[in-house]
Amino acid sequence: MIFVDAFLKTALIATLVLAALGDIRKKEVTAMMIIMCGIIAAADAGLMLLMHSATLPYIALSLIPGIVMLLISRVTGQGLGYGDGLIALCAAPALGIQKTAFGLILAVFLAGILSLFLLVFGKAKGKTRLPFIPFMAVGMGVMVLAKI
Repeated sequence: MIFVDAFLKTALIATLVLAALGDIRKKEVTAMMIIMCGIIAAADAGLMLLMHSATLPYIALSLIPGIVMLLISRVTGQGLGYGDGLIALCAAPALGIQKTAFGLILAVFLAGILSLFLLVFGKAKGKTRLPFIPFMAVGMGVMVLAKI
């Protein structure tokens, strides 16, 4: 069962990487990527429930960071895209609230560092938009590998 959990987490991170590539190329997240992410996360969450390593309330709490991202998208007029929030919402049940939250914090930190670098070296202006899913993929990947 542990191998299945590791496989599902690897598949989830691989799906995040594919979504990140699409976000970089087209500046959008396809419905297929969101659905794939959701299916993998639901399977992993179901496995965790069967193994008694998570409870239903714990999995429900893991949705909070994604919901907050969707609210931020709404309030900022998609300054943070809906696709970013949907991907976070779909990935969260497999990762749990702690890994999801820390992964998103790391993603914001990495995006901030890159943004500062681009601004300082004149490669971007204040209104330049960066795809956020690549940072999410790195942040959540680190959290899965770090086993925090």
